[in-house]
Formats: sequence, C-alpha cells, structure tokens
Amino acid sequence: MVADDNMERDDKRLRFDKEQAENSAAKIKIHLMKKNRNHLGLGPQPHQKVEEWRERNDTCVATIWEACEHDPDVREVADQYLKSKELLPIGDPNKDVLSKELLNTLVARFRGQLGNVLEDTTAAYHAFVIKPNEKVSVGVDRLNGII
Repeated sequence: MVADDNMERDDKRLRFDKEQAENSAAKIKIHLMKKNRNHLGLGPQPHQKVEEWRERNDTCVATIWEACEHDPDVREVADQYLKSKELLPIGDPNKDVLSKELLNTLVARFRGQLGNVLEDTTAAYHAFVIKPNEKVSVGVDRLNGII
C-alpha cells in the first residue's frame, strides 16, 4: 500500500517538459521501470506474451498522456497523435496506439527538429531567384521542390 501511494504521487509529479524533451522522455522511461517492468511496453511487440505486452503498452500510453496534461502545447501533440490513430480504418496495420511512437512524436516535435525544418524552408523560399539563363518552368519546378 505504501508503494502504491508513492507511485501515485510520482505519477502526479511526472511532467513532459517541452524545453527538455529528451530528458523528459528519459525520465518517463525510468518512471515506467518502477512499475512491473512496464517500460517493456515501449519496445516492439513480441511474438509471445502479446496480451502482457499490450497491457504494458497501454500503461505506457496512459502515463505519457498524463505527463502531457499540464501543458496545452504538449497535450495537443499527444491528442493529435491519438486522434490520427482513431481516424485510421479498422484493420489498418498502423491503427494501434504505440507508446514508443507517441513518445518519439513528442520528442521530435519539441526537440526543435520541426522548427528547424520550417526555418530552413522559409530561408530557401526567401532566397529563391530564377537564374539568368534558366527557363521559367525549370525555376518553378525548383521552387516547388522547396515548398
């Protein structure tokens, strides 16, 4: 009972900090190790003991989502991931909500990778010029490659 109370308090303190995405992901993984080896739900689905893995995966997804509740931006990314899975048709091989995908999505979004792509694309767009001897259609194709 004491361990359960401590775990409940730990769950409430667990936060995904968008300023430290990779560190937050590591903390979540360590936290999951404390609970019946639930961190194994972050790994690939095994060929044996599938039901046990699904239960661990579901625990991981719930823990990650709860760690996102405190920040509307972080929660929005988590919610978008979950909604994208809901929208897939039944039987689609990508329909399963995977804790590893959810955590990787959060880390990728807040690590700054997506922001860097936008900055690079914007810079290339603003620097675009049609070369003096270039056909306009070729220049337009290059521009479309940027966008």
